[in-house]
Amino acid sequence: MDLEVLNSILESKKIRTKDRIKFNKIIDVLNSLFIDQNKQSILKVGYKINDKRQVWFPNITLDVKKSEAIKEGYGNFISENWDLIYQFNAQKDIEKRKKDIQKIKKFDIEYVTFAKINDKIKGIGYHFVGIFKYDSYEDINCEMIVFKKVSDSFKFEW
Repeated sequence: MDLEVLNSILESKKIRTKDRIKFNKIIDVLNSLFIDQNKQSILKVGYKINDKRQVWFPNITLDVKKSEAIKEGYGNFISENWDLIYQFNAQKDIEKRKKDIQKIKKFDIEYVTFAKINDKIKGIGYHFVGIFKYDSYEDINCEMIVFKKVSDSFKFEW
């Protein structure tokens, strides 16, 4: 983690995708960004910031492992321009997947997203990739959910 970049983020109370900071572990993200001045977590159960926002840590499946992940029934894939995240899940039964989608749509949740990237070139770790919202699902069995980026930045309100 680049401390100079982190200090700049904390001073401005804003993180942007162009900040190019990576965190080694989820706890590093939480302890660096989601605590108040008294060093207390501002998050509720399940990484919730509030009723409309929560922090999301998807593990992105590399393109070279995509077919293997699909065979195994689960994977998160990011589009080339990093504007879409595809969450593939064939492990849950269809009724559970439909309920999950209805819940996401009903509450209109925004996901402040730190994606785990396992790529030596981009840097192995959790990268802020933006704020994402549910967009659609791609198949009749609801196995592929699409999340679309709605912002390249997140303003901290604490």
